[in-house]
Amino acid sequence: MGCTVRTDVVDGVARVRVTGELDLLAAPLFGRALAGALRGRSGALVVDLAGVTLLTSNGIRVLVDARDDAERAGVRLRVAGVTGNRPVARVFALLRLDDAFEIVDDGPGGPAAEGARRR
Repeated sequence: MGCTVRTDVVDGVARVRVTGELDLLAAPLFGRALAGALRGRSGALVVDLAGVTLLTSNGIRVLVDARDDAERAGVRLRVAGVTGNRPVARVFALLRLDDAFEIVDDGPGGPAAEGARRR
C-alpha cells in the first residue's frame, strides 16, 4: 500500500499526518518529515497516526528518536490517532508506549488544542 506523510502548521503547531504502512521502507520518509517539523520549532508537534494501517518497529524507532529530539529542543511532542486505531493501539499496548508518549484524543479542538486530554 505504501505510505504518505504530510506536514501542516496551524497556529504555530506542526502536525505530521501519516497514512498507510509505516514500515522499513517508509521509516526514512517519516524520519525526514519529523526532523523537518522539529527544525526551528519552539511550540508543539502533533504526530497523527490515525491513518496508519501497519506500524512496525522501524516506525516506532523513528517516533522514539523524534520524541528524544523534541525533548532536547524543548518541543512538546504529542501523538494522536492511537485510540480507536487497532493496528497502532495494539503496538502501543504491546510495547507499553502509552507511558512513553503523550497520547491525545482527536476530539473537539483536536490534539493541537492546548487543553487536549491525555489518555
